[in-house]
Amino acid sequence: NGAPAEGDPVADEQRFELGELFALKRPKNAVSGTVHLVRNVLTGVVVGVSSLVVAPIMGAQEDGARGFVTGLGKGIAMLVVMPVAGALAGVAQFGRGIVETPKAVTAKSKGMQWDRDAANWVYYNLAEESTKVLGVDEKELLGKGGGSASGGGRGKQSEKKKVADTAFYDILGVEPTASAGEIKKAYFTQARRLHPDKNPNNPEAKEKFQSLGEAYQVLSNEDLRIKYDAKGKEALQDTNLLDSATFFSVVFGSEAFDEFVGELQLAMLMQQEGDDISAAFMEHRQLKREVTCALKLAKLLEPYVEGREEEFAKFAESKAAELSASAFGQALLLVISGVYLAKADQFLGFQNMKELGMRGHVASWQQKAHIANTRVRAARSMFRAFMASRQAAKDEGFEPSDAGAAHVLRETASKPKRNKAAKPAANAFEAAAAVVEAAGGAAAGE
Repeated sequence: NGAPAEGDPVADEQRFELGELFALKRPKNAVSGTVHLVRNVLTGVVVGVSSLVVAPIMGAQEDGARGFVTGLGKGIAMLVVMPVAGALAGVAQFGRGIVETPKAVTAKSKGMQWDRDAANWVYYNLAEESTKVLGVDEKELLGKGGGSASGGGRGKQSEKKKVADTAFYDILGVEPTASAGEIKKAYFTQARRLHPDKNPNNPEAKEKFQSLGEAYQVLSNEDLRIKYDAKGKEALQDTNLLDSATFFSVVFGSEAFDEFVGELQLAMLMQQEGDDISAAFMEHRQLKREVTCALKLAKLLEPYVEGREEEFAKFAESKAAELSASAFGQALLLVISGVYLAKADQFLGFQNMKELGMRGHVASWQQKAHIANTRVRAARSMFRAFMASRQAAKDEGFEPSDAGAAHVLRETASKPKRNKAAKPAANAFEAAAAVVEAAGGAAAGE
């Protein structure tokens, strides 16, 4: 009858792309319907205008003048069709939102919550969800049964590889033939166990942690690993490595904040040997991260909920002081607390049915604007760092194309007598710090 066959992958892909382009899910109420209306109209206009510009260019690249004319025709068609499609989709969503408003009021009065993924009102229970999520067998999601298939290149360990020095490999507990995945997993596993925060009065653990960081910084860098394998530590005499505690904090953040942000995706990936991580596994780990955080936060908030506000206030003050004292603690504390405040404003705003959740939408828009501004700040800081490194390279007689920013900064820092390069180098360090702070804010905000 001309309709796409059920299970047709082409039709499924087309529906998926349409759903990604326009807001087509069931709106919660009239306000959500209005938001969908505005989004769909703007999306249709932007896509139409973009197609008018891009289609002729792509056509010309593929088929010259004929392709340009064909692309122009397609662009004009998209310019007409997409705004109309966006407007129709928006009006339909607005109408659905009006119809759904009485249901939303009734659902809220019964204590139900809106599930954005399912686009439906549900009775949410954290204990039930935690039991469901934490009981998932992650090995099945990874595609790893209980057999002997270990993947990750371990089979190569039987091959002999001659290296000048095995000290760094021995520190990590891997063979010289170890893959990059095995090296990163070995480092992360031991680094978490030996971290100074977990061993405050253990100098031996601190020394091992420092050696572990140095070994990983060398073996995780392909060029440095080649040099080390060929000539041992002698080949690394001119290489400046970061302090291991600083390196760990920059890459993974501070573990002191885990109960508030959970395990970062990068830290999770470090524990996997191979790169064959399924989307289902990543989605589950993110949900597990959220549920685990929620359980810990519920436990932390118990004194306040039970009316022991003074006890909670003392705990909060001591916890803030503890977090501030950790690596990058003050900056992280400001970023994370800002995110929590923003999300609280959104949740409480959506709960206010007298205004149909309008305050929640406003708070959501404000946070998105803040994230966009943070990304702009990060881009500016990166540009400042790039320009400062170029200036330092010129003052030192280096050619920027031959020496990266990190090399220039390292050389500049090691020659304090050259005052001309000191200022641009300092500016570059300052800009790099701004990049870290801004990028961290954007990541946490999302």
